[in-house]
Amino acid sequence: MNRLLAIALATSLLLVAGPVASSSASVPTLPATTRSCSGVWVVVDRGNGDATTRCATSYGSGLTALRSAGFSVELDKATSTGFVTRIHAFPTVVDATSFTDYWSYWHASVRADGTFSAWSYSSQGAGSYHPTRGSVEGWRFGAGGSIAPNRMPPRGYSATPRPVISGKAKVGRKLRVRIGCWQPTPQRVRVRWYRSGKLIAGATNTGYRLRAADRRARISVRVTVSSPSLQTVTRASAATRRVHR
Repeated sequence: MNRLLAIALATSLLLVAGPVASSSASVPTLPATTRSCSGVWVVVDRGNGDATTRCATSYGSGLTALRSAGFSVELDKATSTGFVTRIHAFPTVVDATSFTDYWSYWHASVRADGTFSAWSYSSQGAGSYHPTRGSVEGWRFGAGGSIAPNRMPPRGYSATPRPVISGKAKVGRKLRVRIGCWQPTPQRVRVRWYRSGKLIAGATNTGYRLRAADRRARISVRVTVSSPSLQTVTRASAATRRVHR
């Protein structure tokens, strides 16, 4: 009798336990974090210390952004609400009636100085909300919407000047690029020169001497800046006139 009672008790506990957050070993690893984004940032936080920041290039809705950022999404099939039950196969066990452990939906916006506002809980479903470029979409599992995601994208810049090429577009002459004043100041700056849109091997300095291979081509530059605490951003210059003899 005691054994039967114990089995019945264990079964009843499983029925009311709600979603179970599985270990990271039993679900797919989250996609790697990215540090650059020309669309909408997407943060996914499993609530167990496992989180990542990604970029969506398509963002007609919150759901579109989530998928575009590289996450698999499962919706509640029992209703027509579009309630998100799993993101990237997490959690392994779903209770769509739970009011304590579920995927909550958040928003943040970018400020003029490149930082982000505090998270705000979404008043709309992800299927009907329309993110704007540069904003942040957030997803956090657990805590019934009372705890926001535990991270933000890396800080951006308040000034992102376009590089400018100076010098005469003539074979044998030297072109130079002015990178401009970025704010905040990045720690690393990478320069790449291009010939009619194609990378010129080894041309990585702020100056580039034109050669015979450049004749009739247009020369341009792409500057990529980065820092451990800042975003990685690439800006391209305008192309020169066609190089002549």
